[in-house]
Amino acid sequence: MDTRTAARTNGRPRRFSLRFKLNLVIVNAVLLSSLCVLSLAFYAHCRQIDRIFYDEAERAALNVSKLLNSFAEDNAVVVNLWNAIDTDEFRSLRERAVREDDPGLIEDWMKSRASARGSAAPERSLMDDYEYCCESLLSIEECFPLANLYIQRDVGELTWNLIDPEESFLNIGSVEIPIDEFQEYEANARIPATVYRSEYGWLCTACETVYRFPTDEPFAIISADIDMNDIAHERVLFLLNCVILILLATTAAIFINLFFVRRIAVDPLCRLQKNVSGFTSGENAYTAENMVKPDFRSRDEIGELSQEIRNMQERIVDYTRDLERVTAEREHIRTELDLAGQIQRNALPVLGAEFSGHSRFTLGASMTPAREVGGDFYDFFFTDENHLALVIADVSGKGVPAALFMMSAKNRISSRALGGGTPAEILTDVNLQLCKRNPTHMFVTVWLGILDLRTGLLTACNAGHEEPALRGADSVFRLYHDKHGFVLGGMKRSRYTDYELRLAPGDTLFVYTDGVTEASDEEQRFYGTDRLLAALNAPGPSDPDELLAAVRQSIQDFAGPAEQADDLTMLCIRSRGTDAQYNTDNANIES
Repeated sequence: MDTRTAARTNGRPRRFSLRFKLNLVIVNAVLLSSLCVLSLAFYAHCRQIDRIFYDEAERAALNVSKLLNSFAEDNAVVVNLWNAIDTDEFRSLRERAVREDDPGLIEDWMKSRASARGSAAPERSLMDDYEYCCESLLSIEECFPLANLYIQRDVGELTWNLIDPEESFLNIGSVEIPIDEFQEYEANARIPATVYRSEYGWLCTACETVYRFPTDEPFAIISADIDMNDIAHERVLFLLNCVILILLATTAAIFINLFFVRRIAVDPLCRLQKNVSGFTSGENAYTAENMVKPDFRSRDEIGELSQEIRNMQERIVDYTRDLERVTAEREHIRTELDLAGQIQRNALPVLGAEFSGHSRFTLGASMTPAREVGGDFYDFFFTDENHLALVIADVSGKGVPAALFMMSAKNRISSRALGGGTPAEILTDVNLQLCKRNPTHMFVTVWLGILDLRTGLLTACNAGHEEPALRGADSVFRLYHDKHGFVLGGMKRSRYTDYELRLAPGDTLFVYTDGVTEASDEEQRFYGTDRLLAALNAPGPSDPDELLAAVRQSIQDFAGPAEQADDLTMLCIRSRGTDAQYNTDNANIES
């Protein structure tokens, strides 16, 4: 199955090659040009042929007219013939001859009549004069392509036939109704070559006047007929010869053009297409070995095209090499980033037995980075057997720099917290450390809380972080409007302030990064704190892990297919109570 058949079978549009298209264009162009030339030549030839035949008819009539108008004796023959037939005697004789279909009656009668020459030729008769005129007309008719040459006389609305060598004697004195095309001319006047159709056929007739001597008044007309079928035959013969000649010339031109087009354009383009196809297919595709060979020597568009294709292929080869190198580097970087992300995730604390099975609290935490590595982190650890430190932070920026800065801040905070002190003191010291070596001017927002497990007293400090959400005795989460200090790593002399919360049994604290509230959908709308509180207060979830799962699902439902733009980090702790029950003090909770 060839390519075209396969294309039709598979339902694809039929493909025509460039060779077929060029050949089709050339053939159509040559045929169209030939048709135009043939039309112009045929039109010009028809005009010329018509003019020649018309001129011949007028010249024949004019020659007879000159003959009859130049010699008085010849002129007298026509006048004498008319005088003879314009009598009651001849009319009666003619009616009898027509009735009996006997032209000999008219012939005998004309022999009995005297010649127009009279006493100068007593032996001549009117019949001799008539035969003399017929011979003169026939001699002139033979010199021109005429169908007939005859003499008539117009009298009133009728035309009388006088002399017609092609007709029998019965035609003498017959009457015709004038042709419609001749009605505009005066009686016995000159008429130029005129084409018309009548009972005698498709004719072209020219008329010249015969004048009466010596008055010079129009007496009769000489009519010369040309059969238009002869002219049509000439036209057809010319057209046939032209068609044959043009077909031969067109065929030769087509073969010559097809040969040169194939050699000059089609074959080089086919070789170029084959080379280009070889460059893009096979195991060695897009390599220098398969580039277009510089063997196109033509100094035309095809040669320029081959050079441009080769230049493009050289750029593609270079680009392919660079792309392979960059791809390898990216794969290496991606591997390293995946490893860095794994290291970062491993650096986050795990809810081991000492946390998950603790009798005084239930803890949950999660971080979903926007990239392979993130800038958010959470941390929880015991500073001693009675105090639990809770940390959540958000580093400015994203990616590897933020991750490195995050690890530095996390280690500094945990190391300093293990040394003792309040959250404000810890953040003040860490801020000084971060400001000393921070050439990139990165910063981190931190919420740090230390929970006394004996009393349920939570001492916390906020360094530019989001406000926590607290659920108290009424089982409703509300934002806790704590006092904010400046971010860590921003200014060396920043000071931070502690505040205290007492967590009663069942109270739950939820802290998070701005990636939660600033999550956006396809219309760039933020998730916001209202939706966060709605998700936290939804019926059902109560434990920290359930609350974290409910918030994540709410964010996914809101964002839809929109890409995650920032890290999502959350930390939640629920108090189970102490040995000695204590009262909650939430005076600063939003009412």
